[in-house]
Amino acid sequence: MSVFSAAISTAARPITAAEFYAAFRRAWKPKYENRVQTLGLAVSGGVDSMALAYLCQSMQELNSADRDGLDFRIRAFVVDHSARDGSANEAALVLKRLHRLRLKTRVLKMDWPQDSSPTKIANFESEARRLRYRLLGHACRERLIQSLLAAHHADDQAETVLVRLAMGHKSTGLQGIRQSADIPECWGIHGLYRSGGIELNTYPTHSSISSRTTGKPVFDVKAIPTECGGVSLYRPLLSFEKNRLVATCLAEGIEWVEDKTNQDPTLTIRNTARELLILGRLPVALQKPSMVELAKSAHSRVVQLEKSVERLLHTCDILSFDNRVGSLVVHLSEAVTSFNLSEPCTQEAFRKAEIEHLSSVSILLRRLMEPVSPLETVQLQSLQAAAKAVCLSKEMPMGFTAGGVRFQRSERTASELEGHSWQFTSTTTSEDSRPHTRRDTSDKQTVWTLSRQPYHLNTPPPTLLVPKRKATDTFVLWDGRFWIQLQNDASHDICVRPLRASDLAHELSLKFTQANRDLRAILHEAAPGDIRWTLPVIAFVDGVSLPDGQQRVLALPSLGITFGKHNSLIKWIIRYKKADLNLPDRKVEVVEKPEPNDIISADFPADTGVT
Repeated sequence: MSVFSAAISTAARPITAAEFYAAFRRAWKPKYENRVQTLGLAVSGGVDSMALAYLCQSMQELNSADRDGLDFRIRAFVVDHSARDGSANEAALVLKRLHRLRLKTRVLKMDWPQDSSPTKIANFESEARRLRYRLLGHACRERLIQSLLAAHHADDQAETVLVRLAMGHKSTGLQGIRQSADIPECWGIHGLYRSGGIELNTYPTHSSISSRTTGKPVFDVKAIPTECGGVSLYRPLLSFEKNRLVATCLAEGIEWVEDKTNQDPTLTIRNTARELLILGRLPVALQKPSMVELAKSAHSRVVQLEKSVERLLHTCDILSFDNRVGSLVVHLSEAVTSFNLSEPCTQEAFRKAEIEHLSSVSILLRRLMEPVSPLETVQLQSLQAAAKAVCLSKEMPMGFTAGGVRFQRSERTASELEGHSWQFTSTTTSEDSRPHTRRDTSDKQTVWTLSRQPYHLNTPPPTLLVPKRKATDTFVLWDGRFWIQLQNDASHDICVRPLRASDLAHELSLKFTQANRDLRAILHEAAPGDIRWTLPVIAFVDGVSLPDGQQRVLALPSLGITFGKHNSLIKWIIRYKKADLNLPDRKVEVVEKPEPNDIISADFPADTGVT
């Protein structure tokens, strides 16, 4: 232990199990009801994570009533970074110490390229963080763990805010570390990031289409399954200062290791911030108490903005969300599109209120865009122009793009809107969250259709290649929207890519066939206009020489349509990414033991005439 650690602990009070449990429950919510809750712990062996390990073990020993009747199973993970000599021995030492706490533990070894020294790799710290979280995520997935706990504390929060101030962040960007979040660095990895489970109920889509000749449905209008689940990261120690963690370990005789690289102020900007805060040589406004309070103040502002967004969302109507194509149709109420103050005020006060409204509208638009956008994160800064376009423009534009999403405006009558919408459900029951404005009463209502932005001609489209007689090991996230698993038993390579106009030339050229009419009806209903060119298609790769008469396009998997004679050789499962729309009556089924080889084929109904 360092001299500093011993010094700061003398005046600090150890954290009790009851204190920790209360903080833990503020950050964490049970994943299951009436079941043992399995928690993963990220343990480096330092004082912070060793205190977390001890407190989690102590939490299990509380009386059942003091832990809300919940039972916990704790699994600790130690990452051997393999970045310096002795790291394996250090990981083994931490393993022994965790065993003394009666915690089941696994060491996860980080693999680096053999021909280079890890510490000499460009952006070593960022790369190490990425690999660490992915190792932890995979370890959690293997053990069906959805909650991973990390030992970030109040001093870390102060460092984060100080660094963000130095980098020019303002307002909500200063809220610092969040108590809970999706596991970082794992976007696009199935079972780790917002995936691995299935919602039991599908989102409703448009009405079904029936064959003109048979009268039977030719298209299954049920939405494709929607993913949910994944690993969440929780930080239950954010309200405790480091000196209390040190005091806890000293009081319980728990040993820890010191990472000397954390004490070198020249190594990283975070180390510099840490030393400045420890030495106390900064102005009072930049010292640790001020930084922690600044983080709380920024967080309070975020909470108020979210409440404002909830109120606005309650005034909006979603007319459809079709995850077969990734499109959402929404009517934005006057509470969103108009900005007026009920009482006279100064120009400065009006401008401040207008900025607040634009901030709320930006967050609202992001909520609506996230289920549709191919991006991992839609940045709020990119939505300022979009917010102005929908609520401050004297003449609304017919369309625009933002955050990977195309907005298209249209007009519908009130009768067309009636009975075809859902209202958002709220996560709160306060008076502030109740809707205070309903649908406009004018004859024509403005409706926005949100869909994936068209692909740029000069940018290679997203493509998933599956060689002949091969299969994907698991689900792959295509275009940031569709999770697809493929098995290719054909004698040619296949790929998943966006639909092209030339792909359907053969089918659509059969003008007088029922198959042609049904296919046109399906595309018109499900993917009108340019939306269809963002659909995934399974096809033989370009350049492959095919037998005469063999179609290059094999399937439109999200629509459940197959073409050609290779149906039995090409199999797939397709699901849509997690969509947080907070619509009513959503139920979730967690797939605890995914079967990656259980691949099914979705075929076009035989009575349509499409072969």
